[in-house]
Amino acid sequence: MAAILIVDDDPWVRKLLLQILEPPEHACVAAENAAAARRALEDQSFELVLCDINMPGESGLAFARFLATDHPDTAVVMITGEEEPQVVRDALEIGVYDYILKPLEPNRVRVSVTNVLRRRQLEIGSRNYQSRLETQVTERTRELQETVRRLEQTQVTLEESEAKYREFVQQSGSIMLKMDTRGRVIAFNEFAQTFFGYSEDEILNQSLVGTIVSPEDASGRDLEAMIQDIIREPHKYAYNENENICRNGKRVWVSWSNKPLFEKNGRPRAVLCIGHDITSRKQAEQAMIESEEKFRTISACAQDAIIMMDEAGRISYWNPAAERIFGFTSREAMGKDLHGLIVPAHFLEDFQQNFPNFQETGRGGAIGQTLALIGRSKDDKEIPIEVSLSAIQMKNSWHALGLIRDVSERKVLETQLVHAQKMESIGQLAAGIAHEINTPTQYVGHNVRFLQDAMGDMAKLMKKSLQLVALSQNDGQTGELIEEMQAIIEEIDLEYLMDEIPAAIDQSIDGVDRVATIVRAMKEFSHPGVEEKTEIDLNRAIASTITVARNEWKYVAEMTTEFDPGLPPVPCLPGDLNQVILNLIINAANAIKENLGDDAEQKGAITVSTQHNGQWAEIRIADTGTGIAAENRDRIFDPFFTTKEVGKGTGQGLAISHSVIVDKHAGSLDFETE
Repeated sequence: MAAILIVDDDPWVRKLLLQILEPPEHACVAAENAAAARRALEDQSFELVLCDINMPGESGLAFARFLATDHPDTAVVMITGEEEPQVVRDALEIGVYDYILKPLEPNRVRVSVTNVLRRRQLEIGSRNYQSRLETQVTERTRELQETVRRLEQTQVTLEESEAKYREFVQQSGSIMLKMDTRGRVIAFNEFAQTFFGYSEDEILNQSLVGTIVSPEDASGRDLEAMIQDIIREPHKYAYNENENICRNGKRVWVSWSNKPLFEKNGRPRAVLCIGHDITSRKQAEQAMIESEEKFRTISACAQDAIIMMDEAGRISYWNPAAERIFGFTSREAMGKDLHGLIVPAHFLEDFQQNFPNFQETGRGGAIGQTLALIGRSKDDKEIPIEVSLSAIQMKNSWHALGLIRDVSERKVLETQLVHAQKMESIGQLAAGIAHEINTPTQYVGHNVRFLQDAMGDMAKLMKKSLQLVALSQNDGQTGELIEEMQAIIEEIDLEYLMDEIPAAIDQSIDGVDRVATIVRAMKEFSHPGVEEKTEIDLNRAIASTITVARNEWKYVAEMTTEFDPGLPPVPCLPGDLNQVILNLIINAANAIKENLGDDAEQKGAITVSTQHNGQWAEIRIADTGTGIAAENRDRIFDPFFTTKEVGKGTGQGLAISHSVIVDKHAGSLDFETE
């Protein structure tokens, strides 16, 4: 496990590097600046330092110079956001091993760290060996100067040195082998033996092809021909990566460094090959390729549109479902302004006003939510869509990923369902409304017949009155006529008629008014469906619905309304809202009826109130019913859920009400119960 120090003032970069280089492979410590890094170096030593070039305070280059002087065994890799040639040259002159450009790519970081650590290990070993060798040479030189007779001792020392070199090669953490010009193994260190599973006796003088090299790798590349090519032209294969095979059949990937060895006459005699296991890296790369292929396959088969937008608002990904929904091909859509392409003109200004905030912060009212919106197709038709948006930070800028579903068919089904619910409600209310109209109609008819009879009686009296007027004008005898009139007055009970006729007229007018009120309420309740919201008097709409539903609640509850007189007009879909109020009132009446049981003498109470609460219009419908059982509270808005007996409820009322309030009006529908 290598100890690695990460130095970067950006917490996001530190976090990303810690994730990339997480244990058990490495032990990482993070510091936000050079000062913190110096303190960390006081506590422990590190094999590798990953350092940002541009940092507040001491710069990355200055810190690298400090490391080169005070910690020469610590390898340094610089991280920079811009590829500036001069900065790169300065870093390399200091002795920096590598530099990595931001944004960081995990594979690039892992490869760099792996290679740098191995290079550092080799260099330290080489320096140690060189230091030992120099010491030995110095000793041998001093011995030669002192006496030629110590030549034999010098030879012994040289042999010891060679033995140490062989030991170093054998114990090295890298694969080391030599092959002759015929491709046969002539040296195979202990690490190689452990790695490939061959002993030295088994592998020496055996051809590489057929042992650790298969004739072809998984990609079909001819490795046997490549080995011959390495022997002929080793300089072309100074570095190469290929698939090898262990004795147990396991396939591994190795990164090879190949160096030709020559005879004194210049003829090649062997090739020294040093290898590093890169199987994990290759597997990660393959996993990424497979992941990308899966994404492309899923995206291509998805029924929902998958669209990506870059930091400038341009379309950067457009899957086949997007082509089908909006009508634009990928070629037509890619690179176009997303809002300008698929947002209707009358919504475009709102989207454009909110976009700068998203560019700066990655936040917005639609991010992380699923919204019902309107899109525009290639033929300029408006499409109802459901949009789920996510923000993605890439290369220090914000991009957006959208999943878009065409809900045209669902909207049609919802409309049909709401219509069916309304028809069901009207059917349920029809008998009650007929009863409500029938009662005033009956006494209006009775009073009209009474007035018809009364007018017949009054006509007799009026006829005699006219005769009396005519006689009096001609100075005739009126006594007999007056007696006849008196008899008619007694016969028709004029006093009774004078009392009852006005009352009958008043009752008839009241009955007509009641019928007119019911008809008007029915007309307002049955407001035709509209696609766009209109401003309505919410109090009046609720009052009309209460009137229409009167027969549903009047036998079980007293109705109380507490309307806010200051409530301004509210933009609504009137027909849908009336349906919601009706559903809730009927539910309240049913709950009270269930609570009262067989006690017909008692009545419950329903209170309907409105309130202007800031930017919201609040409607509360309270009842003295049974309440909602604890086990049902999480399910009452689920489609087809009902607590009523089979045949007495569809389970759609509250589900439709929730959809109307939440989805169509961007409001909320909640409950409080005991």
